[in-house]
Amino acid sequence: MGFMNYDKRSETVLQMAPVIEKLHNKYHRHTIVHCGAYGIAKMIYDHLSQSVQKETILQDRNNREGSKLRWMAKPNSLFLSVEFVEGLDLKGPEYPMNIIAKVPFEPIKDEVVAARNDHDNKKRYNVSAAVAVMQAAGRTTRTKDDYSETYILDSSWQFFHIRYKKLFHPWFDAACLRCEQII
Repeated sequence: MGFMNYDKRSETVLQMAPVIEKLHNKYHRHTIVHCGAYGIAKMIYDHLSQSVQKETILQDRNNREGSKLRWMAKPNSLFLSVEFVEGLDLKGPEYPMNIIAKVPFEPIKDEVVAARNDHDNKKRYNVSAAVAVMQAAGRTTRTKDDYSETYILDSSWQFFHIRYKKLFHPWFDAACLRCEQII
């Protein structure tokens, strides 16, 4: 859809919000959107149509667990989530759609992250992002008999995956990767 880095995310979200609506409407059941940051979640929410906003749970920064539970209790809803790439078991046909709006890179301008990147040439930074993508994709496919679709809308994914393909487990690529035009 476009790049979700700090400089480009505002224009990308304008294109992304209607696509998120279209994807959610494909099954019109529980859909989780991994936003990566509260600011991104709010931007996406603000650009959804009013009808979809009514069925959307925007994660509350101060009530993470409550936001998740409200979404799970609300049939056919969309959840704009932050940091739910692990520890969430969404198996079964009620959870057919999983969207990664932003590849979950660590904040590169953080002093600790920057120092570590200088030390290990971004090894942990890239491994962390790869693991987070695989974890996010696995939220809605929990067993060999379970099925869901995961869409990664951040354009940085293409370059990241090609450059660091060796960081991804073979089963991930075999089970998950298919390019599809969704616009």
